[in-house]
Amino acid sequence: TWRVDTQAWFLLTLTLGLLFLPKILAALDLLFLPAERAAFGGWGRIGAGIVVETILFTLLAPVLMLFHTKFLILTLCRISVDWKSQRRGRAGESDWGECLRVHAGHTVLGVTWAALAWWIDPVLAAWMSPILAGFILSIPLSYFTGALGPGLALKRAGILQTPEETHPWPGLVSLGERLTRHPPAPEGTADAGLLRAVLDPYVNSVHLSLLRMKRLPAASAERFAGLREKLLREGPRALEPRDKLSLLRDAQSMQLLHREIWSTPARELAAWWQNALAQYTAHHEDGFESDSLGQAAG
Repeated sequence: TWRVDTQAWFLLTLTLGLLFLPKILAALDLLFLPAERAAFGGWGRIGAGIVVETILFTLLAPVLMLFHTKFLILTLCRISVDWKSQRRGRAGESDWGECLRVHAGHTVLGVTWAALAWWIDPVLAAWMSPILAGFILSIPLSYFTGALGPGLALKRAGILQTPEETHPWPGLVSLGERLTRHPPAPEGTADAGLLRAVLDPYVNSVHLSLLRMKRLPAASAERFAGLREKLLREGPRALEPRDKLSLLRDAQSMQLLHREIWSTPARELAAWWQNALAQYTAHHEDGFESDSLGQAAG
């Protein structure tokens, strides 16, 4: 029979192989793809990204395991699980109070488990330290991985970047430049993203190119038709955030909304859309006149 420590080392080696073998194979693949390797930032940034991702995932994995176990048990008990959309940008900044409420139990579990493991055998506590550290540090980990500042710092350092970031699709670059020169509405406008995707022909075309046209069941098609009607007649505030997100993800709805917003008489639209149309038209008329004057002067 194997000695206990031999079995432990075998288990550790097997676990590390499962964790790192995909990363090693991906790195070997990049040996023969110099352009792809450069798009990731070179070997230095690739290596740094692997280290950062491995540390973060190792610490986050125990808490994710508890969440997944909770969701599975709730599902088996026929209790619905609410999957909320992520909060992004400045509006989705982390909140210490929320992190404390969500992860207080995880922290207590980690401290208790660590004390028990140390009391049984300090070596056992050392072996379990990656799992215990994830529980004990769950509150600050949740805060900083959800904060915008650390993410921007990693972006400036070129760590965890993807080829889509370093070499973005030309259509998206053109879209960004166009929005910078000719914003369809003031930046402070509520639901500005929805406004651009529905109102601006160029933005609508790019948005549609990123979606997939699909055939909906009759019930879903009827629901989307009602949401579109409500959006146009009553404005975005009449819809729940999840309903607006559903419309943005439906190619047929975005196509029809763009067509209807420009073909429907303004008096039949919500005041929010009337104001947006007036601002958009005025802005682009001014831009056209400025461009024409510039060309004439040239």
